[in-house]
Amino acid sequence: MTTPRSGHNRLPAGLRPERYRLRLRLDPASDHYSGRVEIDVLNTGAAPAEEIALHAEALVFDSATLIIDGTRRDVSPLLGPQGALTLPCEPPLPAGANVTVELSFLGQMTEVPEGLYRVQEADAWYAFTQFEPLSARRCFPCFDEPDFKAAFSVRLEVPRGLVALSNAPTMRIDAFTDFDVHHFAETAPISTYLVAFAVGTFDVVEANPHPDDLEAVPLRVVTTRGRGHLAQYALERTPRILDALSRWFGLPYPYEKLDLVGVPNFAAGAMENVGLVTFRERLVLLDADEAPANDRLWAQVVIAHELAHMWFGNLVTMRWWDDLWLNEAFATWMEMDCVAQVDPGLDADVEAVAETLRVMDHDALTEARSIRQPIVDGGDVLNAFDGITYSKGAGVVRMVEAWLGRDAFREGVRAYLREHAHGNAETADLLRALARVSGQPVDEVLRTWLDQPGLPVVTARLSADGLSVDLEQRRYLPDDAASDAWWHIPMGLRFGTADGAVHTTTVLLTTRRARFVLPTAAPATWLHPNADEAGYYHWMVDAAALRGLLGPQRAGLTTAERLGLVEHLGALFESGAVAVEDYLHALDALASDTHRLVLGALCAALRKLQRLFVGPSQEADFARWVRRMLEPHLVRLGVRPKPEDGSAERLLRPLILQTLAEADADHPVHAELGDLAQTLLRDSSGGDPELAQSALVVAALRGDAAYFGALTAALRHAPTPAHRAAALAALGHAPTAALATTSLDLFLTDSLRAQDFFGLVRPTRRLDSVQDTVWAWLDAHWDAVAAKLGDEACAHLPSLAAGTHRLELATRVEHFFMPPSRRKPGLERHLRQVLEDIGRRARLHHRVVAEFERLLPML
Repeated sequence: MTTPRSGHNRLPAGLRPERYRLRLRLDPASDHYSGRVEIDVLNTGAAPAEEIALHAEALVFDSATLIIDGTRRDVSPLLGPQGALTLPCEPPLPAGANVTVELSFLGQMTEVPEGLYRVQEADAWYAFTQFEPLSARRCFPCFDEPDFKAAFSVRLEVPRGLVALSNAPTMRIDAFTDFDVHHFAETAPISTYLVAFAVGTFDVVEANPHPDDLEAVPLRVVTTRGRGHLAQYALERTPRILDALSRWFGLPYPYEKLDLVGVPNFAAGAMENVGLVTFRERLVLLDADEAPANDRLWAQVVIAHELAHMWFGNLVTMRWWDDLWLNEAFATWMEMDCVAQVDPGLDADVEAVAETLRVMDHDALTEARSIRQPIVDGGDVLNAFDGITYSKGAGVVRMVEAWLGRDAFREGVRAYLREHAHGNAETADLLRALARVSGQPVDEVLRTWLDQPGLPVVTARLSADGLSVDLEQRRYLPDDAASDAWWHIPMGLRFGTADGAVHTTTVLLTTRRARFVLPTAAPATWLHPNADEAGYYHWMVDAAALRGLLGPQRAGLTTAERLGLVEHLGALFESGAVAVEDYLHALDALASDTHRLVLGALCAALRKLQRLFVGPSQEADFARWVRRMLEPHLVRLGVRPKPEDGSAERLLRPLILQTLAEADADHPVHAELGDLAQTLLRDSSGGDPELAQSALVVAALRGDAAYFGALTAALRHAPTPAHRAAALAALGHAPTAALATTSLDLFLTDSLRAQDFFGLVRPTRRLDSVQDTVWAWLDAHWDAVAAKLGDEACAHLPSLAAGTHRLELATRVEHFFMPPSRRKPGLERHLRQVLEDIGRRARLHHRVVAEFERLLPML
């Protein structure tokens, strides 16, 4: 008998699917469905195949048949762990021969948002899919690896009158007495993780393209019943985004239609399924007149991200998951580049810099993974979906674009896409295309960024005569641990001369230290060692040069460079390279900035200081200091939105209000926003969702049981996803252990879904007593929580302990995950990273707290 293999092991390369004919009969109101699939398979190997290895998980088989040269042979499926499926071939399938695999099966739909699952909304049931990375095998038997692209012909049999959607356009619907059969056109070759279905009583809202636009992509927004009125914002913005992407890639949208689907329970933010993109409702269903500025920004960003995947990821797909960065890093880079084009007032290009700077903190862990981390088997795939792949990857892409030049970079990407269209590719394929177009050593440079973890810190020193600069690199680790890592670093150097001129030059640092002559006859008087913060590295200059950048030269820095000052100073403070006093005075100086992203980074730095160093005896001094820095901005903005506000004001105001409120329990914003919150909760229409984002959370910081009861009611009756998100965030800001338990208990009811859990729980980290309550609650309700979240989400639970300096919590969390039943696939790395994060912050607290307490009254 054939030995069962593990479904986490890679499949043999020789047998390749060419075409699927998939038929599912399902009713979203039932937790069971049936299916039949025919897969045409070609033996491309040099030897006969004695078995066919593919995937199927949690499926029950009615029959399995192989058809070779018209001869049918029934076979017995052999199931293995992690979704392995093996079909014996006797006699063996000759090299070059075709076989059709026919499988009939039964499956189950749960309410965990993985695989094919169902959701109840009001009195109606819906079915949706989420297959990335390893869940297509839970829906139907398949070759569930990205390299095995094939064409799909899909038929869905559903109860009469329901809407059914898939990746390709509907060809026809056959109506029968009790059910309809929806026939969909055959797709172009796609990977199994990009297959998708949706079934239910949907509102389907179609775009109205200009009658002269004969090449317009058929576009629809799909919502659960009664929410079609929230589709207009996405319908208005998506064509602009799609046009910008098509022009950048130099290729038209590669598929026949585009549906954007709002899903009521969705674990990810969104998913780039070919032709049927699924989203959390908040990201695609917005009130076109009243949606908060934050929702408008991120709706466009996420739509741009998912549509960028139609080229990067869908048209050209990675061969294996260790090249996930080819999908996600490029889509994350492109999302901001695209939004900067279609809505320049949002400063998405600077938002991209902020995202990159934030992930540097995670990349400073010794447990940080590399962008192109080897994925040995399917069990490690989930670890690749993290900030390193997305945000660090995007930062490296941005650095490479700045180094090669925008035109050369774009032409290299276009060449790569044309060469591998509707196929698979690897990192080497892209690097060759970029090198061929640019003439630069792209492979040599990028390998140092893709295949090793961490990031460098570069020390820059102007020579005494101001005509050259000395650069020295080492790995940035907050505890200054030894490392022999080094990088090939494309660096943009911005410098000024005595005549007031500002110059920029690019150098490539390929050794640990080097001297570069500056391209100017006049001596440089100042230097910024990362022009426009385009490079992915921390940097250091001497104390006098830093004072100049914080003082006289700061007015000449770009917004991205001013933003970078906040984040780089924080990293240097943590490593001890910048003294506590200098860091605190630097934050004081940076508080005079008015750009929303610079001030947003400042607010984040203040909240981190509060959590790590502010005890009861320091609260008054800390509140006074924060008020001195932030109240001028509150006076400028006002507590409530004004008609003349632009996006910048609307995006900044909630950050200022919440930072002031958390730092100062007696600040007047508590009273004003508390009254406003009560008014909003009494308004049956939900009131202004932008006001609610600030008011409900701030009021929760001093809320009582009655207030949290009103929040619970508002959650259940929220008129839009934005209102629901505001109520959920407020429930997560419980000020006491008792109220936190009340909020957490909602997850055990139908009021909250799996997608809501982390949004509810992450804010609880701000208070030690509440955080301890969360872990006690998790321990008491583990079985129910795990069943509702699913294994993939449970693997991320250690992140709920990140950011604290309390070693006793690290011990508690480590003990919490000792039972084998709690060690879900992918958890090990997350747990190690969180334990390191806590230890690192504990050492910082021990080193700095006394000096912080001494200096705080003098600020």
